[in-house]
Amino acid sequence: MASPWHLRIFGIPELLDAESRTLLFRTRKQLALLVYLVLEAQQRPVSREFLVELLWDDVIPERGRHSLSQGLSVIRQHLGKTALTRGPGPVRLACHVPTDLDEIAAKGILPAEFAQPLKELDDGGGGSFAHWLDATRARCLKAARQLLSDQLNSARSSGNLRRVHERAAELYRVDPYSDTAVHALAERSLLDGDAAGAIKLLRTHLDRTAEELQCNPHPDVARLLKRIENGIIRVEKQKAIPTPNSLPQQVEVFIGREEELSQLEALWEDARRGSLKTCLITGPAGIGKTTLIRHFATSVASRAWPVWQVGCQEIGINIPFAAVSELIHLLLREPAVSGTAPHWLAEASRVTPSLRSAYPGVPEPPPIAPESVRIRVAEALAQMLDAAAEGGPMLMVFDDMQQMDPASKDVLSVLVRRIATAPCLLVASCRATDEHRPASLFDSTGAFTWHTTVQLPPVTPAQTSVLIAALTGDHSDEIQELDSVIAELSLGNPYLIEMLVSDWRDHGRHSLVATEARGDRTAALWRPPEALHRAFERQYRGIVGNA
Repeated sequence: MASPWHLRIFGIPELLDAESRTLLFRTRKQLALLVYLVLEAQQRPVSREFLVELLWDDVIPERGRHSLSQGLSVIRQHLGKTALTRGPGPVRLACHVPTDLDEIAAKGILPAEFAQPLKELDDGGGGSFAHWLDATRARCLKAARQLLSDQLNSARSSGNLRRVHERAAELYRVDPYSDTAVHALAERSLLDGDAAGAIKLLRTHLDRTAEELQCNPHPDVARLLKRIENGIIRVEKQKAIPTPNSLPQQVEVFIGREEELSQLEALWEDARRGSLKTCLITGPAGIGKTTLIRHFATSVASRAWPVWQVGCQEIGINIPFAAVSELIHLLLREPAVSGTAPHWLAEASRVTPSLRSAYPGVPEPPPIAPESVRIRVAEALAQMLDAAAEGGPMLMVFDDMQQMDPASKDVLSVLVRRIATAPCLLVASCRATDEHRPASLFDSTGAFTWHTTVQLPPVTPAQTSVLIAALTGDHSDEIQELDSVIAELSLGNPYLIEMLVSDWRDHGRHSLVATEARGDRTAALWRPPEALHRAFERQYRGIVGNA
């Protein structure tokens, strides 16, 4: 049977009845007495002499005993005559009064004022009570910290980045020394393109830890700060949400990819345990593959793990080893890569001659048969990756893999066999068209298969509505009426949604969505923006080429 009372101990303590009405006490000491009995005297009795000394040590004993009797009488009035043991002996609370701590433990519910437990009780007793109050507040904050930390980790596993960052901000309020919270808050700044904000946060955290706790800063936080300051972690500056009076801008909005992020997080945890995991993300142009990868890569990098992200360009598809060379350039930013044996750096210089500028002492690679170059470069890459990661887990990303040159594909096929037992996650994206079949990128030689393939689905109409509101800076009745039209015309493709919203902002009632909503036949004469036209043209040519 549920208790008809509840003691709120976060914020200003209050005793609430079954209808959530506050039951009043005559003095603050009487409320402090109730709080102590609920938290300490439900299982074991407490002597009256101890309670007098705890709360009324500033008055003569006779007056203190009288005040205790009055306080116990008020508690009986609120909780019932049998709520406390009777007689001159020790006092014990005979009924169960649940508190916020019980809700935290049983239901995972965090009170509103979780950062300020037992507020305004400091003058409730003497020195002994003050010591007990400090210890109890620490216990309350520990419970709040544990709950927030568990919820943050749960949100991370489920791919809910917004909840991760919300819980991190709340955890930081409770525990400004939390490395977990600081990593997540730095991640939010990096995703927003605010490298300066992330650096300021990390520096403040390290200085506070060193000065107030008198201990060495956590190595992961210090390493993350160094990687941002040295430009190892790439930060893309995000554009502001346009206002009704400003010019339209392309804004990156991340919605509806929690399930896919959760899959990537699970693969990352598997890879950290010591074996290579691979994942291919597929979908049509504009579906959000690059955005998903960027968020996941930034999330991993913000936890101070090494991340190397290569964007395959259309211009590089006919340049041998273009993608591999880009990966080597990224590895050269890592100070630890200098631990690679010189003869392996020499092998890597076959495809990246500029490596000699970074390491002038690297010898010339020995002559070998042309068909062996790919194998030697793959082995050199494996050695460099091992040195750069310093034995820890690592993330490699190849975006737009359909544009990777054949030589780099060959090197990658050899590399994945070489690092099969390394704690590494390899993530790639590929546009799914008739010309580029993701499953055949490596399977044709039998050399490589993907452990997991993620097909990005279109966003739902509800997510489309959220995206439109974010792109327009508001959600006026006019554009809200066009939500269903945009969802139908875009087929749930975020890029096409952006183009349609841009067209609506530029042309208003003459835009495609407006004419389509009116049933105007002139909608057939609508022409997409140039960027969208080029995107469709590339896909169209690919389809024609296979016809």
